[in-house]
Amino acid sequence: MLKLSKFTIENFKSIHQPITVDFNKTSIHNYEDQLIFSQFQRFGLFKLGCLLGTNNVGKSNIIQAVNFLQKLVVLGGLDIAHHEMHVRDVKNWQDIETPTKLQIELVGEIDTVLTEFTYMISFNQQEILSEELIRAIYPRKNSKGRSKTVFKRESNQVTLQSKVKCIDPTRVFLRYLMDTALEDHGISNLKNWFYHTVILTTGYMNADFSDLYTKYPSVEIERINDFLTIVSRLDPMIETVRINEDRLFEIHSHNGKVVNHTFKELSPIVSSGTYKLMAILPHAIHAIETGATLMIDDLSNSLDTNVFHFILEMFLRDELNPQQSQLIFTTTQAEVLDFDLRRDQFFIIDFDFDKRTTIVKNLFEDVKHKGKSIRNDLKLKNRYLQGSFSYVPNVEDLIDFVSNKGPITDE
Repeated sequence: MLKLSKFTIENFKSIHQPITVDFNKTSIHNYEDQLIFSQFQRFGLFKLGCLLGTNNVGKSNIIQAVNFLQKLVVLGGLDIAHHEMHVRDVKNWQDIETPTKLQIELVGEIDTVLTEFTYMISFNQQEILSEELIRAIYPRKNSKGRSKTVFKRESNQVTLQSKVKCIDPTRVFLRYLMDTALEDHGISNLKNWFYHTVILTTGYMNADFSDLYTKYPSVEIERINDFLTIVSRLDPMIETVRINEDRLFEIHSHNGKVVNHTFKELSPIVSSGTYKLMAILPHAIHAIETGATLMIDDLSNSLDTNVFHFILEMFLRDELNPQQSQLIFTTTQAEVLDFDLRRDQFFIIDFDFDKRTTIVKNLFEDVKHKGKSIRNDLKLKNRYLQGSFSYVPNVEDLIDFVSNKGPITDE
């Protein structure tokens, strides 16, 4: 399965100026077991990518932008993608006169040859303005890549193998290529990434999981029950939990037995944290067994810190993640900075005074931030909470307000 190398976003909701999330390793040499390496050792990609920031700075918008690109390609049309996404996700862009631009870079080995795909698309509310797919191959270790444009599109005209085709201005040509030229240029591998990547955006607990445990019929019931056994140990109120052949739940609690419940019906029975963990597990199992990418918005919400850390460990440890799947998530919890992780896997999300999302980059190695060197042994959590890297809420005013016993006046 191809792996996510970079993603660039411009003019999507709060993201006005181009920002790039780069999942390639930096010059840090520790924790190399947390990287995905090809046999060519040319690329070292992160197994984890953490988008950290306070509320309302735009973390979710980054995940939603990837989700929108996935829907564009899989559904094949701009109008269809608009219909599928929530109205706020497609119409709350600050500058409707400026096109939205999305670019994704994917890397993997195809027939023992290291291959890199770069896909770019530009569109406004009505039509696709441009689209391009570039394929680069690296035939030998440390060799320079050889790049070739697979197709290039301007408005409704597509150039493919020196031939010009016309296409509906709302249709996505990459989807057409996936359906008609799977054996050419390794397009089948590209299709697998778009179709198998799982993106859980805001509201996924209520919206996406009604048929959760029937979503991946290829995932064996025994495998799911192995993970649900772990869930049982994490919730003191549950003795055992499993699904039966009909993929309905049987829960043995210390107070009795609950049988034949769908996943959605479990919400009032188990705690919110247990329910969320049970919601995440099928997607995590699918990603780990297929090598797919899993992206989760607000992963840590409702989860105990140890459970949160367990999910990260599922993807970090080779014996648990032999296909080297990637987990990319957002969180507001600064505690993640204290986890035993590579520091270049963190992306601090901030916003400028125009309320536009930005990414604070290159904090964690021998570089300078705000004119000061950042030591590699720096305790990042404390510095983050002090506001050294990005905006954090000022609770001092709240403390003063709560401690004020008298009436509030304008004086």
